[in-house]
Amino acid sequence: DSSVNTNLVEADLLQLTDLLEQHRERIFDEETTNNTNTEARELTPSAEKQAVEFLKRPNLLDRIDALLEQTGIVGEKNVRLPLFIIASTYKMGYPLHALVQGESGGGKSHLINAIADCMPTEDILNLTRITSKSLYYYNGGELINKLMLIQDFDGLDDQAQLAFREIQS
Repeated sequence: DSSVNTNLVEADLLQLTDLLEQHRERIFDEETTNNTNTEARELTPSAEKQAVEFLKRPNLLDRIDALLEQTGIVGEKNVRLPLFIIASTYKMGYPLHALVQGESGGGKSHLINAIADCMPTEDILNLTRITSKSLYYYNGGELINKLMLIQDFDGLDDQAQLAFREIQS
């Protein structure tokens, strides 16, 4: 229709985009506030002793794999243990990173979330949507010793992927 004013439509779309960005930033701020208010927990001497004994027994990886299966991670025998090991390196000086790929509806999110459930909740940063600016809102130390889960890495634009790579290094 020739009676549509394209300048008005463009202005409305720009305003809508700005409002959406503000909304996402507000949600992001709420999630960040909720995640940073928790304190790290320490093991009791008894729990530490049990952990050391568990680690010293033979067939550690087989026993961890069996425990992962007991948590409900079934049907992913070749993936669950390596993914758990990768996830558990988040507090090391050089943590490993993983990218889980598969068909839509194939259980990727379920697998990632189930592995994350095996880690202390105060150390998990679960991000479902990331804008190109949002990663820069974190203070310098907020992401240290955190297990960062990005549910849809392919959905990140180039700027957000660049910001994520900067954080990794």
